[in-house]
Amino acid sequence: MTDVFARALHEWFHDEYDGPLRYRDGEEPVEHGVAGYFEAWSLEDGDALAGLDAPVLDLGAGAGRQALAVQEHATAPDGERPAVSAVEPSELLASVLRDRGVDRVVQADMFSLREHFERDAFRGAYSVGTQVGIAKSLPGLRAFLGDLTHVTTPDATAVFDGYDPDHERTRDLFGFREDPAGEHAFRVVQYEYDEQLGKPWLFQLFTPDDVRDAVADTAWTVESIREGGEGWEHAYTVTLAKQ
Repeated sequence: MTDVFARALHEWFHDEYDGPLRYRDGEEPVEHGVAGYFEAWSLEDGDALAGLDAPVLDLGAGAGRQALAVQEHATAPDGERPAVSAVEPSELLASVLRDRGVDRVVQADMFSLREHFERDAFRGAYSVGTQVGIAKSLPGLRAFLGDLTHVTTPDATAVFDGYDPDHERTRDLFGFREDPAGEHAFRVVQYEYDEQLGKPWLFQLFTPDDVRDAVADTAWTVESIREGGEGWEHAYTVTLAKQ
């Protein structure tokens, strides 16, 4: 199966879009907007990304909304570049990121950081879009945090987001799945574009308490877990700091 999500964004960027891009869950399709991935990201006061110091690692950069904003805003010693290194597994999206002017683009899986970056390479890191759920389990999330420890400095800050499976709004999300064992919940995301189905993505949905459990006994400490704004109360943003 091809990465139809990446192809849709790539074709949108090059004015070749032949949409719509849809979520598909069984026979039920729901249209998914593409334009928003190219809208400017505003680092308003209080945005967790605004406090990151360069060099910064963007994990799962997509079309580069956050990367472009952060590299404009983040301060690096003596103007050091690149301010942002964007990790994106899709070759098509990696090309979009380069064309849009992201400082450094690394085509890689965000769960293979040790294979691509040296120890202490970054002062900040973030992942926007709930991609940490692809870790699929608490041990998987803890292993990811270990890899992130390796590639960040002793004073680093990390930010990521998630959907709280205990919130009623999350249960209404497209692709929501109860865990038959009754312990956790998941989300299955599969896209359809130009009559092609993409590979399904499986996300585990972590509660804020799950995150605290995963962080325990790592090099990180939970600085804050903030609930999303109006209409996004089911979402949260985690800020971690090295202990």
